[in-house]
Amino acid sequence: MISLQLFHSKIHNKRVFIFFTWITRIALAIGFIPSGLTKLLGNKFTLLTVDNPVGLFFEALYRTGYY
Repeated sequence: MISLQLFHSKIHNKRVFIFFTWITRIALAIGFIPSGLTKLLGNKFTLLTVDNPVGLFFEALYRTGYY
């Protein structure tokens, strides 16, 4: 069985894995930047009503000021 360090050293400089890493980072940024900006601007995170448990949770976070 190949150790994790040996596996890492074998794939570390291969172009396909570098490309995969950057694509993954960009995809995560596309997913998290809009929601992070919403929080920074002080807007509500969701338009769900307080009748919904998830909406109630986010409304409570918004009203506490920690959001």
